[in-house]
Amino acid sequence: MEEGMAKEVGRRAFVSAGTGAALLVSLRLSGLAAAKEGSSTADEKGSGVDLTSMTIDELMSLKEELDLEIASRPDGQPMQLPSGEYLVGTDIPAGRYTLSFLPGDEDIEDDLAFTNYYVYESKSMYDYDASRLWLGDMPLDEGSVRTGSTASVALREGNVFSLHYNGAGVSRTGNVEPLVSDYTAPDGTDVPPATYAVGDEIPEGSYDVYYNGTSTARFRVYENADDAGNDFADPKFEVVLNQEKTNTTVNGLAAGEFVKVEYNDVIMKKGEGLVFD
Repeated sequence: MEEGMAKEVGRRAFVSAGTGAALLVSLRLSGLAAAKEGSSTADEKGSGVDLTSMTIDELMSLKEELDLEIASRPDGQPMQLPSGEYLVGTDIPAGRYTLSFLPGDEDIEDDLAFTNYYVYESKSMYDYDASRLWLGDMPLDEGSVRTGSTASVALREGNVFSLHYNGAGVSRTGNVEPLVSDYTAPDGTDVPPATYAVGDEIPEGSYDVYYNGTSTARFRVYENADDAGNDFADPKFEVVLNQEKTNTTVNGLAAGEFVKVEYNDVIMKKGEGLVFD
């Protein structure tokens, strides 16, 4: 599966989607109208735009922008997305969507006649899973569609929407409500995603660990380096910090243990502070 090519196709196809498309179309039409001012054809048709003087490339580009703007509206025409990943707000507008199966190959075998979809909170969370070839670790939503079936997803600004094996017909059905929270991240030491040795990079002791206020993070404690380097090893302690779970207390971190922060930063607080190499 040539996912790299699909990604680029998606980016080219949807970079002007959303509210920006209307402005692009408006600017293009205004520019063309000015360029063709005085054209008898435009005056006769009353449109202000002489479409007959446009090249086929200009017409196709204008049609693409109009199609995308229509598709971004509730009850607009469905979009057809090939397999790949799409950054919501850039490659595809935020909103609620209905998905349907879109074959990527007319001769596709029955056991691959489906499309898996994943919705990730952020690009950093998607990139983390994709780098391990292990999609589905911590998506906000996931599922699949086959011939005759549909699914509904909510896509918010900054999410990553990923389609695998085949594409999907995507129909926008409405807007999504903004996520509102009164949580304020406390002062403390900002700890970025990495693996840290207790007693060396993180002093021994007990800590309060907090959600950063923006993006989900996972905090794990392992008993030794071998376990910390094994994605399938069970941690001694694990917590996911987000808007629903904003803080935890970790008691008695000991020398020789390892702390692993994944996806995004966490905030750690301890009286004596933290020291990193």
